[in-house]
Amino acid sequence: MAQQTKEKAVANAICAGLFSRGGEGFHWTIIVPAPDESAVVFHATNNKGGGWFYERKVHDRIYYSKTICVLVQIGACSRGRFL
Repeated sequence: MAQQTKEKAVANAICAGLFSRGGEGFHWTIIVPAPDESAVVFHATNNKGGGWFYERKVHDRIYYSKTICVLVQIGACSRGRFL
C-alpha cells in the first residue's frame, strides 16, 4: 500500500491537482491553496451536462479530499490575488 502524506502546500502557491473520477479516469485542476485547509479550484467541468464550462470554486478541505491523487506546486502568485 502506498504511503499517504498530508503535507500542506505553501499558501499562495499555484498547484496542479489530479483527482480520480473512479472508473472514469482522472481530472486535472489548477489549485491555489489558502493558509487554512481550503483552496480555490479552477477547472473545466461538464458535471451538470450540456457541455463543458469554466468553474471557479472554493474547496473547504482540499487536503482531506477522498478523490485527490496528487497536488504538485507549479508556481506562486501574489498573496491574496485569487482568494
